[in-house]
Amino acid sequence: MYERFPTYAPVVLALLLTASVACNRTAASPTTPSPAGGALKPSLTAEPQIVRPEFLAGSSCTTRSSFGVRITVTLGAGEDLILRGLRFSFTDRFGDRALPEVFPAPHGSFIPSSSPIPFPGVAPLPSRGPIPIPGLPPIDGLLVSARTSRELPFFLRFGCGLFPEGTILIDGDFNDRNGRPDRAEMRVSVR
Repeated sequence: MYERFPTYAPVVLALLLTASVACNRTAASPTTPSPAGGALKPSLTAEPQIVRPEFLAGSSCTTRSSFGVRITVTLGAGEDLILRGLRFSFTDRFGDRALPEVFPAPHGSFIPSSSPIPFPGVAPLPSRGPIPIPGLPPIDGLLVSARTSRELPFFLRFGCGLFPEGTILIDGDFNDRNGRPDRAEMRVSVR
């Protein structure tokens, strides 16, 4: 008696073998350190999570008044990190998008009268100059030491015509001590 081998069996075996090989691609060896190196990713938080707009007096708005908000951004990580830049943007509840004027703000009732920053939406970072990284050119930014946090208070000023309810997006660019880039972002509600 003649028994026939099913033709679909080799096809199924080939697909299963290809899938198992594709899912297990790694360049790791027993001596390769883990990708994260046991360190925590950069953490970016803000206080408060919900901010109230402060309407600014003396504006010559014909539509909605200009307003500002106070936010304290807190940075931290499990290893040394360098904050290279912070960007802020705002989307109101109708979808209108704007970049605020960003001012470093000491704690208290500081409302700036002029803009010290040439690019809207970009925060100035306190720095003592470029941070040296062995084997690489120095990186400009703010160094935050391992297992510590750093608070950066800001006042964000928005122009006329925006509805003062929406979401602020805070976007941070980081480098570790080896020069590897990373980024973190978070959202804060304005009500």
